[in-house]
Amino acid sequence: MGVEIYKLIAKRLEAKQDSVLATVISIFGSSPCAEGASMAVFPDGKSAGTVGGGALEAEVLRSAANVLSTRSPEMLDFILSPDSANDCGMICGGSAEILVDFFGADDAAASAIFEKIVQASVAGRKAWLVRSVKPGGNGRIAKTGLGLMTDDEFNSGSVDLSQIDADKIFDSRTYGLRMLSAGPDMHYIVQPVFMPDRVIIAGAGHVGKDLALICSMAGFCTVVMDDRPEFANRKRFPSADEIVIAEQAFENCLKGFSIAGNDYIVIATRGHEHDRSVLVQALDSCACYIGMMGSITKRDAIYKSLIEEGVSGKDLEKVLCPIGLPINSRTPAEIAISIAAEMISVRASKRFKGDE
Repeated sequence: MGVEIYKLIAKRLEAKQDSVLATVISIFGSSPCAEGASMAVFPDGKSAGTVGGGALEAEVLRSAANVLSTRSPEMLDFILSPDSANDCGMICGGSAEILVDFFGADDAAASAIFEKIVQASVAGRKAWLVRSVKPGGNGRIAKTGLGLMTDDEFNSGSVDLSQIDADKIFDSRTYGLRMLSAGPDMHYIVQPVFMPDRVIIAGAGHVGKDLALICSMAGFCTVVMDDRPEFANRKRFPSADEIVIAEQAFENCLKGFSIAGNDYIVIATRGHEHDRSVLVQALDSCACYIGMMGSITKRDAIYKSLIEEGVSGKDLEKVLCPIGLPINSRTPAEIAISIAAEMISVRASKRFKGDE
């Protein structure tokens, strides 16, 4: 669902309708939900997204109905074990904390924030939702605030900044959800809402063609580059988010790309020298994944030449080559599946650890 949840809330608020946003803000141990998982609930009983499904989600829906009635946010704590008082019939063995937040039909500030999320998604800009949460008595919430950050802007909206420096919130932007505490009386939640992982596929051959389609289906922002326009074109790659014609046989092909910690680079060009050129550029980036197609013999020859030129063995340890999970793949489609599966594994690991 991703950013679609926020688009729906923006539409409801624009239509002067109340909305509830339930967000998993912390988990411990085994849980059916993930931090940052969100669900929108509306007065007509419709909902979008999920916080884990099953009996836990049913409890959240009951809470959402109450929040819509009282217009007051709630914080839910679930202990997911068979002998707990509020286990909801689930036996995962972990725990989850879920914020059920309320946004009124007359909340112009919240409406503006959700509209900015939509605008960020259309522009392909990263964005982080910021919430301030002031606890009340008996486990209740006294007040919440809502704001939004992008790469270069912090719209504080209704966020209570009385107990924290705005720069500290700005510096807390990461790939995963972050909780900041300012004593017992105030907590801050910094949650990425539009940060699609991006895969840059250097090489528009058979594997690149199949990989681009699979990556798009798996939720990656997909960039395809090649120095051959007859291969790198919209007809051949209809699902790609961007197609780049690399000049000078892949030399400086990554120049102009701001490679971040949620970028993946797949090197699958038509020749060893082109692969080597892209690899040198990739090693000088902070991409979370660098994979290169080729045999062990090819890999060793390229590595040997790079080490002779001063590249450290430690840097080369970042490269996955041969690329892809070992599933005995043979055809281009099978190889593409193995590569996509490897990237999905890396992405899932980042989400679990909350790393950049």
